[in-house]
This record gives sequence, structure tokens and C-alpha cells, in this order.
Amino acid sequence: MLRLAAGLEQPSGGALALGAAPPALSYVFPEPTLMPWASVADNVALPLRIARLPAARIGARVTSALAAARLERFVASLPAELSGA
Repeated sequence: MLRLAAGLEQPSGGALALGAAPPALSYVFPEPTLMPWASVADNVALPLRIARLPAARIGARVTSALAAARLERFVASLPAELSGA
């Protein structure tokens, strides 16, 4: 049910009603998983792409998130290149 509500799966039949307006939902995977082959920026952008945000908004939000975490200099790095990997 949670996967349906988060929009990760489509119902095979019937309908899913969440209220009058679609809520802003997020999904947190049980295991923290990064795409080791993708850059830090691409890993941060993934949920925004899944949410189908326009590319310009994705870029701005990724830049903002990396700046807030003081990771802007690692935008092109792979996750394994960060400390703690």
C-alpha cells in the first residue's frame, strides 16, 4: 500500500484515493542506497526526476541541496570518493 501511495507502483485494478488533492509524498528506502556509478549530483537528482520535476528546477534544487550540505565541490564526484564511503 505504501508503494502505491508513494507512486512507485500502479494499482493492478480498482482505484487509489488519497484525498481531494494529491499529497506531497516521499519514499524512504529501508536501506540507504546510492548509485555508485552516478555522480553525487545525479544521486541527489534522482528523487526529483522520479517526481518528474522540470530539468531547470531539478538543477536548481540539486545545487541548493549540495550547497546546504557544503558538498558543492563534489558535484561530479562518485559516492565512493566522499568520506565515510
